[in-house]
Amino acid sequence: MGAAVISSEYGSAVRYLQKNCSDNAVTSIAQTKMKAGVVLCRKIDWFNTAETLQTLFAPNERAIFDLIMVTDCSLTIKESKGVLDMIHKYGTIGHTKVVVGLCNEREGKPYFIEQCMKYFKEVVEVPMAQQHPVYRTTRQTIIQFRI
Repeated sequence: MGAAVISSEYGSAVRYLQKNCSDNAVTSIAQTKMKAGVVLCRKIDWFNTAETLQTLFAPNERAIFDLIMVTDCSLTIKESKGVLDMIHKYGTIGHTKVVVGLCNEREGKPYFIEQCMKYFKEVVEVPMAQQHPVYRTTRQTIIQFRI
């Protein structure tokens, strides 16, 4: 069946995300509810997370995420704050695992790691030797933690 997935992007880039998922037959534009094997593509404005995070689910819905995966979230401190807000809102204490790819060349990385160490459990860097050889790079750091 596969996992029920929400994939988000900032601004107009969400249309490319939707096309990519559609081309790979894992999404339905008309789909509004989470369903195994289907990717829901949603726009999230990291500069206005309080408002846009509310649009992911109906007011009476409560989603439990097993895994939150974030890439390139450390562009600025402001963007890092938005990602941390999302993790706090949608992560379940004692349950959700988080994997984050941090760009080493951005100013938000130290802030993001500092906040993770402060608020989350088991924060560890994934060693390069454990990363897939096709995707590993010295330009990013991958961390994982539990909420």
